Amino acid sequence: MVANAIIRCQSTMGPFSDYFPTRLDKGEWHGWGSRQMQALAVAGRVFSHPEWIRAAERCALNFASFLIPGFGPIYSFNPSVISYPKIAYAMEPLVSGYTELYRATNDKGYAILAAISASWFPGNNELKEPMYDLKTGRGYDGLEKDYINKDSGTESTVCSLIALADILELPEEYSNYLKLRSIEAFTPIVLEAELMNPGLGELNAEVSGSAGGKAMASLSDDELLKQKLVLKKGDYSVYCIFDGSRADGHLYYLLHHNKGNVEVRDEKKHMVKLPSISIDKDGKYTFVIKYRGRGEVSIDQVLVVPNTTWRIFRMDKIGIALIYGNDVDLSAFTSGNIETLWKRNKVTIKRFILNPNLVEQAKERKEIVMKKAVTFEETKDFTILDISSFFNNDGIASFKHPRYGNFDNHSGIYGATYPLEELQNYMNENGRLEVDDIPFVLKGLEGHMKNNTALQGEKIYLPEGRYSYIYFLGSSEHGSFRAPVTFEYSDGSRQTDDSGFSDWCQGPQLGEKIACKMPYRYDSNGSRQSITCYLFMQTLKLAPKKELITILLPRKNTMHIFAITLRKSVEGKRLHIGGNR
Repeated sequence: MVANAIIRCQSTMGPFSDYFPTRLDKGEWHGWGSRQMQALAVAGRVFSHPEWIRAAERCALNFASFLIPGFGPIYSFNPSVISYPKIAYAMEPLVSGYTELYRATNDKGYAILAAISASWFPGNNELKEPMYDLKTGRGYDGLEKDYINKDSGTESTVCSLIALADILELPEEYSNYLKLRSIEAFTPIVLEAELMNPGLGELNAEVSGSAGGKAMASLSDDELLKQKLVLKKGDYSVYCIFDGSRADGHLYYLLHHNKGNVEVRDEKKHMVKLPSISIDKDGKYTFVIKYRGRGEVSIDQVLVVPNTTWRIFRMDKIGIALIYGNDVDLSAFTSGNIETLWKRNKVTIKRFILNPNLVEQAKERKEIVMKKAVTFEETKDFTILDISSFFNNDGIASFKHPRYGNFDNHSGIYGATYPLEELQNYMNENGRLEVDDIPFVLKGLEGHMKNNTALQGEKIYLPEGRYSYIYFLGSSEHGSFRAPVTFEYSDGSRQTDDSGFSDWCQGPQLGEKIACKMPYRYDSNGSRQSITCYLFMQTLKLAPKKELITILLPRKNTMHIFAITLRKSVEGKRLHIGGNR
């Protein structure tokens, strides 16, 4: 029967135990539509086959319950862990699987796990934003590392509705778990090799469509990669995903007092478990991996997996701990009694009263911002800011080096870019870019340099003065975005306005003016791509009679700013002329 065939496929690979592979020959798993746990629970209940229910429980208590507090609803592994996008079509089968296990066993733990999983839709996710629009009934297509894809395909909407309906059909007490929001977690670490530090050497990266970050790092004899990690006391399993088909040697690793090696010889891409490590105290550590031997090895990822993972959720003043592994000391979160709601195998769910200070921190927590004064240049009518000290993104490449830069790929090292040679056509003999009569200074155009800031809540301290307008030169990627910008004046007053940029490959949609229109861009492979791209100028009105002292930019790193210029007010004298504040 089909159910027995599904059970025979149940597999274990690396840290993933008792999952149902999409492709058995490669051990590959995809989250979308992975309904084997749900199917076995339903079939076992309907046809009175307890062994089918037990197989579903093995998946629920191992693979599924490891994902929720750990990696989250990953997209796939092959064996590389593809974390993004996180999609409704992967989360809903988890919710439905747990729900059907509750119906088959009447075990309340599965109902709680179903509701915790479903809380991802109202906003219990990395971005703390809803994946379901309550007003329109639309489900969004994907949660990326830094933004939400708000396209709404049929499967996303249907899966969102199914997941939420599943929870609402459970006893009312379980729907309260939809209010959960994560406040702290101890989860596996995925190191993308191409983003690690090569030390004194030069990183040799190669594009790979099947790699976790769409690229791998190649190491020849005596070359290494290293990465700083923040680890807690405890034991860890370490896995390395690499292609050794061109290698004959060993991979050596070092972390704190732990070290070991594995043989690498004529093997295609696969996952290898390195010797386990033990950390004796919380702290910062450097992980180093080095190759010694003939040929070269291509490393995709290193997974550092705690033997115990956990996540703490808040629901008003109540704390909920979801633990996979051994018991966890929760004294940092509560000084009261701790109730064990449920425990099966490695999975424990606990409830407690949160410490009052944690409740307040959760309500008032603010994003950490980069705070800096900026240099500037004066003209008769304008103050032109140099914001290069805030730059964190290289979004421009030239025909000489078309693979330099990465404007839009948040999960890898290669991305699409603006063409420098087209941008330079808009610049005057003084090296400025002018839109109408408004001058901007662009920095970091030559070489592999940062030339814009993907907004992360920067606070800019200004040359104190009176200004009537502020002009932003920039664009968005992966869609058009708005977010609030806050201006602070010397009298203590504040002004907050919504500002935004349209997508760089679409025309203006948010009231901007086109600053530059370029007939092509460079793609992530460095090829010229016939897609028109734009830089926009966005304008906001200021209080002209007040002294402006700071600008607080939003935390929305799909919005990029390349330059900022202020128009001087005619309402009064400037207090500072030239130089740094």
